[in-house]
Parts: sequence; structure tokens; C-alpha cells
Amino acid sequence: MKVKVRLTGIYAQYLGWTKAEMTLPDGASLSDLLAILAEQAGEQGEMFFEKQTGFPALDILTVVNGAASPGTTVLHEGDVVTLMPPAVGGCPTATN
Repeated sequence: MKVKVRLTGIYAQYLGWTKAEMTLPDGASLSDLLAILAEQAGEQGEMFFEKQTGFPALDILTVVNGAASPGTTVLHEGDVVTLMPPAVGGCPTATN
């Protein structure tokens, strides 16, 4: 099956692309996709998938077809998967 993958922020920076279509075996889960991306990222692979636990990295936001989704989500033909790093920054605390 084919799914569309969109990377944002540092994920796109490390893999060198923002959008791709990937072919996965039928019945593949979001965790399976993240494991593949982790291999492609080499030393930075832990950003996507923690090999020791077999689960997605804790700080990755995984979205499938517009909805936040856990690693156990089974992917289907044509799904759109977006991977986002955690939000950082913001407004500093005002001082008097």
C-alpha cells in the first residue's frame, strides 16, 4: 500500500525532504513506518522510534488523516501521515 508522509521541522531537516509517498506492506502500523524512517535517519533515528522499547519516540506528534494517532494505528492505502516535533518557545514571562 502507499501512504503519503509529511515531515515538519527538524524531522524534514534530518531526512532532507518534506513530502514523500512511501510503499508499506498491507497491515503496517504507524510504528512500522516510524521504524523505517528511523533507519533512514541513521544516528538521529531515535527521534522517530525507540528501538529499546519498540515504540514511537515520546516527543513526536503523529497525525494520520488530520487526527492525532498512536503508534498502534494501522495504516491504509492513501492515508496521509504528518510527523511534527514538539512545540517549543512561546512568549516569555512578563516581568515588572
